[in-house]
This record gives sequence, C-alpha cells and structure tokens, in this order.
Amino acid sequence: MSIISLLNEPNCSSPANVDASVMYRKYKENKDNEYETIIKKQVNESRLVAEHEG
Repeated sequence: MSIISLLNEPNCSSPANVDASVMYRKYKENKDNEYETIIKKQVNESRLVAEHEG
C-alpha cells in the first residue's frame, strides 16, 4: 500500500491514532473543523520551514 493511498483513504476502522481518526471522521461528516484547522496549521509551518531551509 502506498503512502498516497493511506493519505487519500485513511483506515478509520482500525486506526493507529484513534484521536486523529475521530477528528477525521467528524470532519468528513461536517460536524467539526478541528481536523482542517490542524492540517492548515501544519501546512503553513511546513512552508515556513521550506522557505527557511530552501
């Protein structure tokens, strides 16, 4: 199984990280935006590191 597959279709039935799975399920059901907020923050932090380190 590729990393892309895991990112596109996470296994919510038997997750390695239960808290992340719960957040993701709530996000997919349009019940909570905490997942989206965390992902956007991580993307922005990654961009800053990339700009700084080249």
